This record gives sequence, C-alpha cells and structure tokens, in this order.
Amino acid sequence: MRTVTATVLVLAMTGLLGCGQSRDLKITEVGYRAVEIALSEPPDHAMGLNDIELRWKRAYIDATTNQPMEESGAVELHGRIRGLRHLVIWEKPGHTGPPRSEDYTNSRNETSDGIAVAEGFFGTQDDTSAYAYRVVGYNTRVVALLFPVRDSVDDVVKFGPHDPGNASVPVRPDIGGRFTSDGSLAGEVREAPANAAHIYFSRKVSDGDAADPNDDRYRDADDEGDWKVRIDSMGRLN
Repeated sequence: MRTVTATVLVLAMTGLLGCGQSRDLKITEVGYRAVEIALSEPPDHAMGLNDIELRWKRAYIDATTNQPMEESGAVELHGRIRGLRHLVIWEKPGHTGPPRSEDYTNSRNETSDGIAVAEGFFGTQDDTSAYAYRVVGYNTRVVALLFPVRDSVDDVVKFGPHDPGNASVPVRPDIGGRFTSDGSLAGEVREAPANAAHIYFSRKVSDGDAADPNDDRYRDADDEGDWKVRIDSMGRLN
C-alpha cells in the first residue's frame, strides 16, 4: 500500500509540473545600457526570478567586409518581483564581476530595484544596428499539498533599422519568441544619457480602469505598436 501511494503521489506531482500559467513579466523599457522589466500583474502578486534570463542580440553590417554580423549576451536573473514593480538590469561603470543586486537610479533621481551587470555587458550600442531583447524562462512555485507548478515567461522587443531586402541594412535579429516588426520605431534613436532628457524605448500602458491605478497593465500585442519613445522613466510606471 505504501508503494502504491508513493507511486500515485509521484505521478500526480509529475503531472502538475509544467501545468502552470504564463506570467506577465514584461520588458517595459530599453535604454542606453539598461533594460527594465516589470510584473504586469496586481500588486498582491509576486514571482521568483530564478531560471529566468534576459537575452539580447545585436545585428550589424561589418564596415570592412560589408557582411551581416551578430553579437549577443544573456544574464540569469535572481530575487523576486512584485506586481506593478520594476527591476532594472543595468551596466555599472567599472564593475567587472558577476551580476549582483544593486539599486538603479534614473535621470530623474528616482531609485528602483536593480541588478548591476559588468560594464560592456550590453555590447556595442549605436544608431545603425538592429537589436532584439527577450526575457524568457520558467519559475517553479509550490501550491496546495506541496505540488510544484512551473510557470512560463516569454517576452520580446525589437527595434532599430527595418528595411527587409536591403543588403546594406541589418535584419532585426532572430532571438526566438513572438514579435511583429512594422518599422514604426525604425527612425527613432535611443540616446545616451549625455543630459537629463535622453530618449528611451518604452512600452505603452493600457489603463483597464481609470479609477483604479492597480488595474493598469502594460500593452502586449507582441508587436511594435506596443512601444513608444519617451524621456527616461526607468523604474516607474509609464
């Protein structure tokens, strides 16, 4: 009887693992050497970030060979994030070690939770390259009767030049996931923070209930229309 019971329990747990839900962890702003993510869920929700990665890829045309080239990187996230809260993954000048938890301060002197990565982690950033960013992975949580449930996360944004068929223009990188490019942000420039009014790419907010700020959600149609350009607002609801 004990063997039968144990077998049934293992089968039940195996069946539940992977039967979680898709969580609304989104890339919400892409700036100069910094990327913001947010949990677009009610403030009483939370999720762990272990086994979730932020990935990036850059496509460019080599100036010497005129051939298309790519560079890429990835970082494993850690810690927890609550609903309608933000986490900024940012390059810390002079930092050469592994990623570490460290607050991020934007150009408005507003502070949010952050993960500091090594200087240069995000590679070359210029106006002629095409870029893709993806946050992806799984989070395992425990529900009733100690059953593990695995939730999934997958969100993508791409921007930069967009001129399919033109060999002199880089093709936006294939980083997996879903994202439809229409070129609406192709002419926009992500500015370096030389002054307080630099421009970043920012996800639009859909106000589900104007009377309830806790009902605000980030737009997510998996296309370029979800995005706009605005002055740096890293670390706060847009």
